[in-house]
Amino acid sequence: MIDPGPRRERAVEIDGVELAPLRPGLEGTHLLVTGRWTRGWPPSPAPPALLVGDRRLEAVSAFEDGRDDRWQASFAVPEALRPALTHELALDVAGSRIALPAPAGPDGPGADVVDQDVLVDRRAARQRAEIAAVADEERTRATGGAVLDLVALAGRTLDAAEQRIEDVQAAARELEVEHERERAERALYEAALQRRIGDPVAAQAGEPEQRRLEQLMSGLRERLDALEERVEQELGAPAPPPGGWSALALVDLATADAQAAGRLAVSFLPVQARAAGLELDADVVLAGEGAWRVAASPDGALAVPLDAPRGRGEADFRITAEPAAFVGLLAGRRRLRGRPRIRVRGSRRRARRLRGLATTAPVGLGEALRARVDIGAELAWRAVAAAIAPAWTAGARFTVAFEPDAVAPFYVHAKDGAPIAVDDERGRDAPAAAIRGSARAIVATLAGEQPDAGDKVSIRGELAAVQALRDWVERARDRARETA
Repeated sequence: MIDPGPRRERAVEIDGVELAPLRPGLEGTHLLVTGRWTRGWPPSPAPPALLVGDRRLEAVSAFEDGRDDRWQASFAVPEALRPALTHELALDVAGSRIALPAPAGPDGPGADVVDQDVLVDRRAARQRAEIAAVADEERTRATGGAVLDLVALAGRTLDAAEQRIEDVQAAARELEVEHERERAERALYEAALQRRIGDPVAAQAGEPEQRRLEQLMSGLRERLDALEERVEQELGAPAPPPGGWSALALVDLATADAQAAGRLAVSFLPVQARAAGLELDADVVLAGEGAWRVAASPDGALAVPLDAPRGRGEADFRITAEPAAFVGLLAGRRRLRGRPRIRVRGSRRRARRLRGLATTAPVGLGEALRARVDIGAELAWRAVAAAIAPAWTAGARFTVAFEPDAVAPFYVHAKDGAPIAVDDERGRDAPAAAIRGSARAIVATLAGEQPDAGDKVSIRGELAAVQALRDWVERARDRARETA
C-alpha cells in the first residue's frame, strides 16, 4: 500500500497507480488510480483531478467501484505528458494533494503502450516536415525581393477592393431603405383598401358577394408578396452565411433523415428566434410528424407539442410544410414560395422572417439547455453525428450504448471511416461502453456543459471509446477549423 503522508490527516488512502493501453488506432495513455476511504464514503465526493507537472486533468470517470470503501478513478493522459508521469505526478482528492509514485504499466514499469508502426509513421512525418521547411526557406531566400513586390501590389489591390465593397454596400443600404419605405406604404394601402372596400360592402352584400371580395383581397395579397420577392431578387440580396455547426448539422441530417431534422429544427427555432431578438408565438405543422407551438420572447423560449393547431387569432401565424422544406427555410436554402409548397396562415410577413434564422442566429445544444427547451438525447446525438466527418473515424470500430432514464436505449456506432450511425440496434458485438443518466444530463455532456446539480451520468466499459466520441464531438463543434 502507498502511504505518502501521515495516515491520521487524510480521509483517503491510495492503493495503486497503473497504466493500461488504449484501443488500437487511438492515441493517449489510460491511467488508473485505486484507493479507499478511511472514514467511509463521504455524502457527495467531488471528482478527483490528476496533477501532471503544472497540468490539471479531470477524471474521465470517478469513484466507479463503490464496493465497501474502495474506489477507482480513470484519466486520459495526452501522449506529450507521459514522460512527466515518472516524477511529477499527484492526485487532488478530498481536499488533499497526494503525491503519487510512477505508475506500473501492463508489462511492468515503463511499458511502451504505443504501437511501433505508429512511432515509425510519426518519425517519418517529422522528417518530411523538416525537409519541407528547409526547402521553403531556400525558396524564400531566392525570391525575397520579388515576394516583397508582390505583397505590396497585393496590399494596394486589397485596399482598392475594400473601398469598392464599401461603396457597393452603401448603395445596397440605400436601396434597402427605399424598399422598406415602399413596403410600409403598400401595407398602409392594403389596410386602407380593406377598410374602404371590404368592411362596408361586406356588411351590405350577400354571402356570394362577400366571398368574391375575400378572393379579390387574397389575390391582392399574393401579388404584393410576389412583388416583394421580385424586389428582393433585383436588389441582389446575398446568400445567407454558413452559420455554426448546428445549421450545418441540420442540412446534413435533412439529407439522411428529414423527419429527425424537422423535429430538431422545431426545437432549435424558439432558441434561435430569441437569440436574434425576434418575438413570436406561432404554430408549426410538419407533415407526418405533428404540430408544435413555438414561442420566443426576452423572458424565455419554448417548443411544445400540440394535439392540433390553434385557431385563427391565437397565433401570429401557422406554417405547414414537409420536414425537409421547413429545414431548408430555416437554413436559408429556400423561400416561402417554391416546391414542395410551404403554406402560411396568418402573417406572411412575420413568417418570412424565419428564412435563414438558423444561420443568422446559430445556436447549439448548450443554448437550448439553458433556455430549458427539451431536446431528446437520441435526437441530439443524431444532430451531432451528422456534423462528424467520416474521415475522423478512420481506424476506429466500436459501439457505445446510451441508456436515458425512462426511455429505450439507443446506440452510437463508429465504423472505420463511415458516417457515425445512431439507431436502436445493438449490433452483433457487445457495446464497448455504456453511458447511463437522465436525457438532460446526456445532452449536457454532449454539449460540453455541466449537468444540473445532482444529475449525473455513469460510464462503464472501455473509456477509450468514450474519449474518442468526446474528441470527435469537440471537433464537430468548430467545423470552421476542419478541412476534412
